[in-house]
Amino acid sequence: MKRNKRLSENLGKRKNIIEVTVRNRKKIDRTKYYGIKKLIKEYSNTIKETLFNEEKLKEAIKKQVNPQESLNDYFNDLNEELYKALDKIKQFIEETAKKSSKRVLTKSGKAVKFEEIKDSLSIDFLASQQIEYIENITNSQRQKIIELLTDGIEKGKSIQEISETIVNEIKHLTDVKATMIARTELIKTSALSQVETMKRYGAKTYIYWTAGDRRVCKVCKKLQGSRENPNIYDINLAGKSSPIPVISSHPNCRCVILIND
Repeated sequence: MKRNKRLSENLGKRKNIIEVTVRNRKKIDRTKYYGIKKLIKEYSNTIKETLFNEEKLKEAIKKQVNPQESLNDYFNDLNEELYKALDKIKQFIEETAKKSSKRVLTKSGKAVKFEEIKDSLSIDFLASQQIEYIENITNSQRQKIIELLTDGIEKGKSIQEISETIVNEIKHLTDVKATMIARTELIKTSALSQVETMKRYGAKTYIYWTAGDRRVCKVCKKLQGSRENPNIYDINLAGKSSPIPVISSHPNCRCVILIND
């Protein structure tokens, strides 16, 4: 009886050690590991600075003669600034692709370094997609402003009160959406760049790997399979029937793809 108890305890301890070892070895944060955390922050800040101008927004709200016209002027100015920022946005895409194409991981956690692959992605195409995503922020801003403006007037609030509410709400909305776009788009660029690297250097299959914590969603868990025996995917079908983070999952995805060694 005592022997069985000790055996059970030892097996339990051993299992815990194995689980901790596997968890520590295989928990991967793409934004840190591939050196794009700084790029994500810079891209996010660029969107925020481009699509939120507190002084101009307050000025637009105060123009009560024709508030709709003043809002149009405000958003026309934002769109002009957005197109000016396009070259900078393209640089974030290029730098992410460059960094991610030079190193990929195996499922055992080993880093495999490669020479940089030039022109591995259609950078212009990826950069052009950003316009649509970022313009969606201005559409959300417009709807929110009109909603708050109408609500404030109906409740008899002063222009000062309405203005403060709108500025705070729009700043928060812009911050949240800018961070999501920056993270999502650079993670997507990173994954696509790694697919090209794997193909050129002869990898046939890969696995889809989650962050391995409680925040992992059901979609990504299913794409990965079990951590002990993850699903194996054909690299030539990546982005089609073989999943790619963001493209096959969702915005703000934290998953990675690893060479199946």
